Amino acid sequence: MKAGPNGPSQKTNHKGTKNLLEKMLMRNSEKLSRKNKNPNAHFLLTSSQGLIPSCIHMVIEGLRNANPSPPAPLPEGEGGRRPGEGIARLNVSFCSRLGLRSFLCVLCVLVVSLVFCVTPQAQNTTEATKNYHTLNQGMQVSFGKQVAPIFQAKCAGCHSKTANMGGFILTDSESLLKGGSHGKAVIPGNADESRMVKMLEGSIQPRMPMGGQLEEQEITTIRLWINQGAKLDQDSLTIETLHEPEIPKIKPAANLSPEIGALAFSADGSTIAAGGYGEVVFFEASGRKVGKVTGITEVVRSVAFSRDGKYFATGAGRPGQEGEVKIWDTGPDFWTKPATRTIRAHKDCVYAIAFSPNGKVLASTSYDHMIYLWDPMTGKEIKPLKEHTDAVFDLVFSPDGKWLASGGADRTVKLWDISSGKRIYTLGSSTEGVNTIAFHPSGKWVAASGFDKTIHVWDISGSEPLEVHTVIAHEEPVLRLAYSPDGNWLVTSSWDKSVKVWNTQTMEQARVMPNQHDWVLALGFSPDGKKLVLGRYDGSLSVYETTNYTLVGELLEPAAAMRAELEK
Repeated sequence: MKAGPNGPSQKTNHKGTKNLLEKMLMRNSEKLSRKNKNPNAHFLLTSSQGLIPSCIHMVIEGLRNANPSPPAPLPEGEGGRRPGEGIARLNVSFCSRLGLRSFLCVLCVLVVSLVFCVTPQAQNTTEATKNYHTLNQGMQVSFGKQVAPIFQAKCAGCHSKTANMGGFILTDSESLLKGGSHGKAVIPGNADESRMVKMLEGSIQPRMPMGGQLEEQEITTIRLWINQGAKLDQDSLTIETLHEPEIPKIKPAANLSPEIGALAFSADGSTIAAGGYGEVVFFEASGRKVGKVTGITEVVRSVAFSRDGKYFATGAGRPGQEGEVKIWDTGPDFWTKPATRTIRAHKDCVYAIAFSPNGKVLASTSYDHMIYLWDPMTGKEIKPLKEHTDAVFDLVFSPDGKWLASGGADRTVKLWDISSGKRIYTLGSSTEGVNTIAFHPSGKWVAASGFDKTIHVWDISGSEPLEVHTVIAHEEPVLRLAYSPDGNWLVTSSWDKSVKVWNTQTMEQARVMPNQHDWVLALGFSPDGKKLVLGRYDGSLSVYETTNYTLVGELLEPAAAMRAELEK
């Protein structure tokens, strides 16, 4: 090593600096390569065209053009240096020797190295497509490892079995390849013509996903998978990689009387059933409590007796997970026995059930947009009815049993032919979701109401349905309506905590029933029309006579005091 007047020669310094930088950045590039599991990162940094040689070349050129000056002498303390002086001496000496231009070059290299090593390169949000740039037409894309994670992270929330927007489900292989209400979403071998790709890229609106676009590399991965034939991995036939979102079970903070969300009279009028949370309570017509059934899944949203007296059924289930229909063969004290049949009926909780007048068909509906017809004797499915595009909240059979009416969040009332299972009419006058439907005892009219606060009545006796009454009924959405057995009166309840009685011939308001201290979620007339029972959100169950609609008894007291305690 040749010495100069101020230390090692300039040439020797350049070479040492170059070696030092090369070693430092080589080590960092190796760390980056191992951390990202991508050998290309190391190559890009260290190859002849990479970052390290280019930056080092820039530094050396700066060194050659620098005019170094000897470092200023630093005062020495005890032991030859002050605390921290080693770093200061190195910085001053290094900067002085290299000059400002060269120092900035070295600083640039160090910062770039630090960024590459400490902060990983921008990556795709889904683990399986980090190395999307290594995909090529000759490499088979793995559905389970590269495509399914994208669907799970970005798409399954809207296109699962519990939230099948557009009728499209991608959480099982059959539904994924089948497509939705607009036809096939995936055309194997042709990504350009696949509706899924068009919506992901925005050539068909609205662009999906609605919560945020996929990254370019994610779309590239899906495109290549489709062009390669949209093949499923051998172990992915059921697409176990994709799963429905798990909903936590939340226990109540206090024991409360459950809301009464459903009630029904037996055909002979001797028994009243009231559905609450996980149970149904039974009363004699006199008001005496006679028993209850338990073990029902969560809120009981609908109860029904068959007109022939053979069956009693409940509709319930877990929101977003499954529907449940339980059927009992009736007889003396049948509520002391377990359900005869349990049907896992829907992919969401059941909102309404109804027996046909002859008792041979049980209909159920749910938030999952579906209606199913069941044989109550065997519990087997007869046929599905699928035309609604949103949650279906209520259904009812016509008095002759030939038709079924249904209504829901898609703002329509649909009439179905039971024998064929085909929809025959769609009544779309409602401007908001339909909560409740009822057939007039004559079968001539069907009434519906809901979030638009309006009662709609159609005459269906002619060749085409004709809307004959449209009445703004309440200040808030209508929850329930029911015709009296003689057909003279229609009773409605609402979020505004009022219950009103309407003359069915004129649809003029006849009276308002006072003192409704909470929402009336369920109401029903006795078969002889002499009693009206109201079930409320606060757990109360009240009986009224129908001459003057005055209160005659409380079957269940309200739980207002307990609720007030919980809300403190």
